[in-house]
Amino acid sequence: MSIFKKVVKNKQIILAGMVGGFMYLPVSAFSELWAVPFFMEKYNVTNETASLASSILFIGFALGSIPIAVIAKKVNGYVKTIKFSIVAVALLFVPLIYVHNMVLSFAIVFLMGILTAAEVMIFTCAKNNESPKNSGTAIAFANGLVMLAGSIFQPLLGLLLDFFWTGKLSAEGIRLYETSCYQKAILALPICLVIAFGLSIFMKETIQMENDVPRK
Repeated sequence: MSIFKKVVKNKQIILAGMVGGFMYLPVSAFSELWAVPFFMEKYNVTNETASLASSILFIGFALGSIPIAVIAKKVNGYVKTIKFSIVAVALLFVPLIYVHNMVLSFAIVFLMGILTAAEVMIFTCAKNNESPKNSGTAIAFANGLVMLAGSIFQPLLGLLLDFFWTGKLSAEGIRLYETSCYQKAILALPICLVIAFGLSIFMKETIQMENDVPRK
């Protein structure tokens, strides 16, 4: 319990978890839940076609993990790479939301997946801000914050959709959300990334710490 208390009081680990949570929203809040109905409504395609968006983002995330880490080593900065990723993904949301071109949208989703892979480095930042014996707890706590963000923002986007709902109903009485409703609701995600960038300013660069003598 004393180890957990020590980790919870570490502001750098809290920052890493919060930044990671916001960075992971394109996956946890968008791709895993709202991307499919958004693309179905925006492009009038089937569920199967729209589901490709989720698959493409996960493929990009998987492919981007290793090269993003290599780049971070090359530029000697985990936090620096995280900041770049946050800004790039936030900017990509603009054409994704407002440009009406499905091929371009899928390409953007793939690129977002690659860039969002920088999120995994927040666990390294969390680990490097604690002593080796506490590193597992630090990573677990940061991961808990990441997952918490996703569990909050999935229903939150649903509430935003309800807020922007125009009153349109199906023949069965089910609420129908127009493209404009999705656009306004999903705009919350780049706003969250702006917040993540603001928080990342206060993160300590830890790439230089990896070969340091463990701190007491």
